[in-house]
Parts: sequence; C-alpha cells; structure tokens
Amino acid sequence: PYCDLKITTMSSHESSLQPDVHQLYFHYQQEVHNDVNPLLKEDIEEEMDWGNASSQYVQQAKSMLRATYSESSALSRMVSSFTGFYRFLVETPFLNDNNCGGTHHQQYRINNVLVAVGVVDIIPDKGLSSVYAFYNPIFAKNICPLGKYMILQEIEYCKQNKLTMYYLGYYIHSCSKMRYKIEYQPSELLCPTTFRWVDASEARAIIEKESPDHHCCTLAPNDNIDNKAKEQFPSKTNIDRKIAKTIPLDVGLESYVTIDMLQENGQDIVRPLVEEFVSHVGTELSHQFILKLI
Repeated sequence: PYCDLKITTMSSHESSLQPDVHQLYFHYQQEVHNDVNPLLKEDIEEEMDWGNASSQYVQQAKSMLRATYSESSALSRMVSSFTGFYRFLVETPFLNDNNCGGTHHQQYRINNVLVAVGVVDIIPDKGLSSVYAFYNPIFAKNICPLGKYMILQEIEYCKQNKLTMYYLGYYIHSCSKMRYKIEYQPSELLCPTTFRWVDASEARAIIEKESPDHHCCTLAPNDNIDNKAKEQFPSKTNIDRKIAKTIPLDVGLESYVTIDMLQENGQDIVRPLVEEFVSHVGTELSHQFILKLI
C-alpha cells in the first residue's frame, strides 16, 4: 500500500501541544525503558514543576490535556506526568523559533499517523545536536529501524540547511547501547584531557588498548608541550601517586577518607584505580573530585 511519509520540524513547544506526541513518548518509555505509563497506571505521584515554562504555555498545555482527557479519570495524573515530559524534552534555554535556533521536534508521520519524534537542538549556521528520540517500538522492530533512520534524516537536515556539525551526544565505550554512535563516519571524539578532536575509529582503538577496563584515557597528545619542556617536568607517575593520595573517597561513612586511611588490602585494590583516574583526568581537575567507591 502507498505510504505518505512526512517529516516536519517545529518548535518543541508547538509540537508538545499535540496530544499524540506525549502519548507516543509515554508508550515508548513504557515499552523500551519499563517506565510507568500514566495512561495505564493510576497511583502516580503528583509532580507539578513546570520549570521555565511561560504562564501562556502552561495554560495552553492544560487546555490541551483537559480537552484530551476530560472524559477520563487519567486527567489529573496526565497533567502531573506531562510536566516531567515538558522539562525533559520541551523546555529549552534557547530562543525557540522556527527561523532560528533552539529545541525542536522533528515529527515523522506516515499517512498522518505519528510514528516517531526526534528531539534536536539547532544552533543557526553551526550545527545540530541530537538530544533524544522516541518512536513506535513495534513499527521499529517489524518494519524499519527508526532510530538509525532518524539519524540519517538528521544528517540530511544538516546538509540541506548548511549546518556543518552534527552531534550525537556522549560516547561511552563501556555502554554497549551507545557504541552505535561511532558507526557513522566520518566522525570524531573529543579527547577528555587535551580537548582535541580525534578520528573516532582511531580513538576507539586507543581506548581499547590503553584503558581496556575503564575506557577512559588520553586520546591525543598535548602538542603545546615540546620534548625539552617535558624533560623538565617530574615523573608523571610520581605526580599521579602523590595526587592520588589526596583524593577524597566516599566509602559510605560520615566523612570522606583517603587511600592511606584504608586497610592494606583495600589500599592495594583502590590505589591503582585512583592513580589511573588521576592519570586520565589530569592533575588539575582530579583534586576537584570526590570518588564514590561502590
């Protein structure tokens, strides 16, 4: 049968006032992430924090919800749950207008039936950040892998609107569900210590070689330090050890402890982990952290 696919980009506020958008979101969260669907669950805790929503938007949203659920016992809990949806995927720190930047929803409709929504932040003349996506799980499983298709469409949107950068969000190598991000080429990862961009394939190889357990390491050298200057610095290993001894550790007590305060066998386990942390994060930043041991 003939299918008419339309992809419409609009401000997140405008999109969120269409009932089928939040309905699809709650359905997706239930099926994919096992969240409670307020359409089906009655004992929902009330939560009425509208964040930075304008009074006009709040009234519009409440009017939409009353019109949608006026004949249903779900009205009160839907109003409550909608505020969480608003703060997560509608609220924006940008000036939100279709002709400029801000948080937008890209709606995917087939024969006018909503099957997916991509939430993106658009920076005019710069790039697009892919924030979140929710879609019909059955459609995605049996007909089309919507998550991948939406990424390709977002890339196409960047090309058509001359946006030179496309950001897929954090890459966490230890999280298998996030490794898909590196499949889209060409792409780059930002080195967490020197803040230089590195080819994603090269970065992945470095991570797997240098930090196979914790997946956190320097991806690019700091070229601002020449070899002669490096010779003048103390041994990095010694610096890491000294800093590691001062890092506060949260072990569940009333106050924080340091490595030297642990029992000997505990020190043997914790010390290499803390030293590796200092090595990868850097001496300037590491002393600002409190490490929780779990």
